Amino acid sequence: MKTGVTAVKLAIGAFIIPYVFVYNPILVMVDVNLPELAMALAFALLGMMAISSALIGYFIRPSSLLERAMLLAAGLTMVMPGMISSGSGLALIAVSYLLQRQRPALTAAA
Repeated sequence: MKTGVTAVKLAIGAFIIPYVFVYNPILVMVDVNLPELAMALAFALLGMMAISSALIGYFIRPSSLLERAMLLAAGLTMVMPGMISSGSGLALIAVSYLLQRQRPALTAAA
């Protein structure tokens, strides 16, 4: 059971990718221009990274429940195209990053 749960956590990105393509058809080269494609691709990758980090429970350090919730919300908002949703997702990722950076790193002796 533990192996199955871990496999689902790792594979959730593959499950969400088709929804990313539906919400943002520029990623499948429909009506494409280079700046929009680059921005859509960057936000999609950051969103998938945030979702994966939230489910695994590790971003740059082990994540608290609040940080995991923020990363999950950030990833889900970045799946939908738009500057407001992507900007809010990026802000949540930044806050989670700053919260983890201020916490001391675990040492090998601990």
